[in-house]
Amino acid sequence: MSLEPCTLDYLQRLQWRFLCNSPFHNLELLADESPRTAEGTIEAVVAGRGGPCHVQATAFLALLKRLGF
Repeated sequence: MSLEPCTLDYLQRLQWRFLCNSPFHNLELLADESPRTAEGTIEAVVAGRGGPCHVQATAFLALLKRLGF
């Protein structure tokens, strides 16, 4: 389902755009909130709320799999 061939250049552009649009933060960890579900993780990233590193990695992995990487 990739919009482009799965190349290193495409991967680098995806990573840059993801980092620019999904901010890293650890506010939920500091607030001692419950971990998000997988669906909640994706929803937060799509909404631009981002999250800690495990949230970012989960969402980016889902994106890459969906694109055929």
